[in-house]
Amino acid sequence: MPAVALAAVVLSASPLVFAHGRGLYDNKADAERRAQELGCIGVHQNKDKWMPCRDEQQLHHHLRHQ
Repeated sequence: MPAVALAAVVLSASPLVFAHGRGLYDNKADAERRAQELGCIGVHQNKDKWMPCRDEQQLHHHLRHQ
């Protein structure tokens, strides 16, 4: 993909898309630390990764309001 096309895709992407990049962790402990930083409660799994907050809706809320 040409760099210009890739830049257009990245710039047009919703901020919620970036939540996964900032919210996926290989282990539960790292997700728990991030949850504490964000001020949310709990963690949840997404396939083989861990994410802060009890669910993705809560994670997106906290990421938008940091």
